[in-house]
Amino acid sequence: MSEQDVREGWRKNWLSGLQEFADNGTQRLAWMNPLNANPHFGFVELYECYFGDLEAVGGYKLAVAEGLVSAAEANAVAAFHELAESHESPADGYDHDAILADPKWATVVRAAKEAQSSLSPLLTEASERASLLERSSYAIEAIRSS
Repeated sequence: MSEQDVREGWRKNWLSGLQEFADNGTQRLAWMNPLNANPHFGFVELYECYFGDLEAVGGYKLAVAEGLVSAAEANAVAAFHELAESHESPADGYDHDAILADPKWATVVRAAKEAQSSLSPLLTEASERASLLERSSYAIEAIRSS
């Protein structure tokens, strides 16, 4: 796999993760759907994928240094990132009712939406804007049976 392939894959996962944080409609439909068999669509996995898989704990310093994001892109999402990283679930990470009802979670979602608005104009690739702003095919599948 080339460096370009790694960069494109990382960015797609990053932008899709931001979209998943901002999309409380999909959260409600997928997280509360007892027929959803995709474990990716839940609070715990949202955090694991965004902070763990992307190695984004502590911010984007490494991602900027490795050329995965620009400094302007990192700045566009910094407020959301700090808020999301410091957020603590009001209950068990699998208690989606409690999480979705939590005003602090609503603040994280609003910050993610603001990050989308700040980041979108910086993206030049249509596919990247789609990853940032639109539900993925996986999200659609997760909510299809609800």
